[in-house]
Amino acid sequence: MSALPVHSPSTRFATPRRHLRAVAERTARVSRLPFLLVMASVLGVGLLGLALLNTQLQNQAFEMRQLHREQARLANQEAYLTARVEEVSSPAGLASRASQLGMRPNTHSTFLVVPDGVLVGEPTPVAGNELPSSVVKPPAPPPSPADQQAAAEQKAEDARTPAGADAESEEAAAERAAAEKKAAEEKAAAERAAAEQQAAEEEAAAEQAAAEEAAQQEPTPEEKAEAQRQRNEAEAERARKAATGEG
Repeated sequence: MSALPVHSPSTRFATPRRHLRAVAERTARVSRLPFLLVMASVLGVGLLGLALLNTQLQNQAFEMRQLHREQARLANQEAYLTARVEEVSSPAGLASRASQLGMRPNTHSTFLVVPDGVLVGEPTPVAGNELPSSVVKPPAPPPSPADQQAAAEQKAEDARTPAGADAESEEAAAERAAAEKKAAEEKAAAERAAAEQQAAEEEAAAEQAAAEEAAQQEPTPEEKAEAQRQRNEAEAERARKAATGEG
């Protein structure tokens, strides 16, 4: 028989030896402050650019609205001038202009035959009163775009005015009259109060003056004491004379 190996307690429960190795040094952490500063700068520049862009867009929109209004005004003016040119160049316009210049239609028509140069008819001057109905009065010119715009604004203002505007104006006038009446009453009450206060002050001043005058007429305590002393001396003198028989 072979002998079994005997293990000692120290070797039986021994742990395996660990291998040691060098640990790399810890790298220093990068500070976040520069990154935050860069991000804040980028954000600030972006917000500033957005504000400038918004302002520029608003200015351009305002200029565009102004240009549109100017375009509409010029279009209205062009239409007005075109209508005036057509009206002046029309036969009725020419007849009206001729009437304004003193020209009158000739009832004695005379024709010139060309190229012979022969007159058909007898040339007769006109006095101007042969055909009174032929005198054309100049028509009233159409309203200008400015007048039309003013009339439209006035019409819109009249349309916006409520039907009860007169009643409201009367009510406002009544309220104003009531306020004026109340102000007049308050003013009269204030004047009465001021008069009463002035009368009370005058009465108090008169009483004070009377008290001062009475105080001046009334003898002072020193004068009373001096008079009493003189009376006592006089009585003492009379009593002494009576006792000595000098009286």
